[in-house]
Amino acid sequence: MELSRLKVNNQYCPCVDEMPYFSWGITSKKQNVMQKSYHITVTGAEGLVWDSGVVESDASVFVEYKGKPFQSFSDYLWTVTATDNTGDTATATSSFETGFMEKEWSAQWVRSPFAMKKARKGNGGQNPAEYFRKEFVVRQGIKRARVYATCHGAYQLSINGNRADDRELAPEFTLYEKYLCYQVYNVTSLLQEGHNAIGMLVGDGWYDSKNFKSRDRKFKMEHAVLFETRIEYEDGTFETVLSDDKLKVAESPVRSSDLFAGELYDAQMEQEGWNCAGFDDGGWQNGILSGAYYDNLVWLYEVKQGATTIWENYIVYEPDGSPVTTSLNHYAFGCVDDWMFRKISGIDMAAPGFKKIVIKPELTETFTWAKRTYMSEYGRIGTEWHLADKNFSMNVEIPCNTTAVVYLPDGSSKEVGSGNYEFHCIV
Repeated sequence: MELSRLKVNNQYCPCVDEMPYFSWGITSKKQNVMQKSYHITVTGAEGLVWDSGVVESDASVFVEYKGKPFQSFSDYLWTVTATDNTGDTATATSSFETGFMEKEWSAQWVRSPFAMKKARKGNGGQNPAEYFRKEFVVRQGIKRARVYATCHGAYQLSINGNRADDRELAPEFTLYEKYLCYQVYNVTSLLQEGHNAIGMLVGDGWYDSKNFKSRDRKFKMEHAVLFETRIEYEDGTFETVLSDDKLKVAESPVRSSDLFAGELYDAQMEQEGWNCAGFDDGGWQNGILSGAYYDNLVWLYEVKQGATTIWENYIVYEPDGSPVTTSLNHYAFGCVDDWMFRKISGIDMAAPGFKKIVIKPELTETFTWAKRTYMSEYGRIGTEWHLADKNFSMNVEIPCNTTAVVYLPDGSSKEVGSGNYEFHCIV
């Protein structure tokens, strides 16, 4: 028996800004393995902050933290020990860090000084994307550095000319006046002793798309950024680099940018090294302070609502229970994949998160073979079936701590626990 895939808020070693939940996977060479109990401990620099004690339960996903409040900008280790129904025991340890546990931001929103034109539909109808930059000095002995950032629009973040990561379309789509996601970047390796520069390329994104705009939007049309860089040193001190009135802004070569209508790019407007230290930004304009407000900032809103994959079409609920539609993204490809997943491969769920699984492939004259795997929160689910001269055979993989009902094309069925199985029938 082994424990793996230790996650906090459905992520590996993440940054959290509220009380988290824990998940882990169980693997075993035995069949019909179910968890009987778990024991979680969480420790930080201040010592033990939670000891769950031994809990008699088969819960191994979305286990809520019930310990002491966390300190902001701190590291924590968590250890889980699980015992299964055969008496086997396994232990594993992972980590997470904390961000703004009390929303103690110091940065200010800074908007572009350039007037926004009235956007129109179609290619070329949007406002130019804009450069935001700021230089700062770093002392010797960097231990760790994080950037917490977001914007009004869509952005790419860079440090000393290097992208902080490969994500696109941050800060993602939400109901912006209520929920605006911010991102956390580990930039320790990108900083250097001496002069450094942070850059953000900001376009309209979903925030201000003429081709997709909420009818009841209640926020201003603007490009604006918010970032806070926290640099910790080996001597125990730290410094912060904030978005403030020191930011410089210029238009970029991206003359029009829209998620639906495409992009126009003028290479003659490129400014090499704009996001590097030592760049001459004397001809750039100063950013305009637009306030210090953080109430709508959230870290991974969808994950906090229990999402384990991308939401394509979803509704959130107000405190009074009234529904608010927040996304109508295209889901056609998802529907096709869902059909192949559930109907051809035969993998479906009978309980949330695939705690209980249904294996029921539907045969047609078109297909004589299919293979599919899915990594659920509990572990890998897999099917592979073949049909030849009315002889049907299927291999099935069921993860630990789950059960499944397997339906065969001849109408028979069998309930199984975890393990690998082979089935045959005549159709």
